[in-house]
Amino acid sequence: MPVQTRSQKRRAQSNDTSNDTKSIKKQVKTKQVKTKQKRARKEKEDENEIIESTPPNKKKKRECSKKPVTPSKELAKLISSIDIDNENDERERNIILLQERLLTQEIDYKLIGREIEYNKIYKFIDKQLSLRCGNSFYICGSPGTGKTATMQSIINIFKYKTKQIIKINGMSLNNPSTIYPLIYNNIFNNNANIKPIDAKNKLEKYFLNDNKNKEMYIIIIDEMDGLLTNNIRQQVLYHLFGWTKQKNCKFILFGIANSIDLTDRFLPRLKQRNFEPELLIFKSYTKQQLIKIIKHRIGKDVINKYFDDIAINLCATKIAKMYGDVRKCLEICRNALNLLLTN
Repeated sequence: MPVQTRSQKRRAQSNDTSNDTKSIKKQVKTKQVKTKQKRARKEKEDENEIIESTPPNKKKKRECSKKPVTPSKELAKLISSIDIDNENDERERNIILLQERLLTQEIDYKLIGREIEYNKIYKFIDKQLSLRCGNSFYICGSPGTGKTATMQSIINIFKYKTKQIIKINGMSLNNPSTIYPLIYNNIFNNNANIKPIDAKNKLEKYFLNDNKNKEMYIIIIDEMDGLLTNNIRQQVLYHLFGWTKQKNCKFILFGIANSIDLTDRFLPRLKQRNFEPELLIFKSYTKQQLIKIIKHRIGKDVINKYFDDIAINLCATKIAKMYGDVRKCLEICRNALNLLLTN
């Protein structure tokens, strides 16, 4: 076997190294190609999944999106399509008109079963407007217990005494601080693109100056729990409630929410500073109250024609035990009348 010289050995080693390098480069290149192919396949699969998971006619729905038809509009459409001369159509018309009475709607009279709450809120507003002094009031209770409806019926009376009534829904705000520009634009009748901090400072100065001739405002925040934040400071609610307790404040604040312990749990410093609002809890409707409401809505003249006393008692008993939600009770009665229309 021929003996290799040093130079030959080095040459052979370099050849082996270059071959190894080429082999590694080839492997890396192959891996890169495979990775790209794999990624492309995955992207295609994801795209297919998105297409499959997309509901049919989604684009059409977006292009032709319509506002949901409310029960009142639906009933009005049915009434207009009925021929009064036809005896059967007249019967249908009477049933639909009866369904209209069972819709939840704004009223100008005291709600049945809410006379005490009505009087308490009415007297509170009347007193503060007479004194020309700000204050705050928190209304709470389970859904469907007449909180917003009672407040609205009272406001319908006071709107003739003061035109400065501002109503806001807390859940409609993306950020609690946007309530400041909303109140500011309502007061000054403009759509200025003002920053929340600037609006807050201007409102504070406006509400708390000692101008005795300034008009009083009533600010109602429905679903006030929409203004709660993850931040423990809850600055917006503290400012609003705090302003109403200042000497020269010229607005009355009403907060409405389901949570009974909202002020105690999330705003404990209000109690420490003696800034606590008046509290009124709306209890769930009782069976007897629900029966009275149904009979009042339907009317004495037609109630026996369409509803049995046993059926009304059963409906009221079930709802009183489960929710005490009057809206649910009225909905059941409307659905019962629907059965008469279909049969």
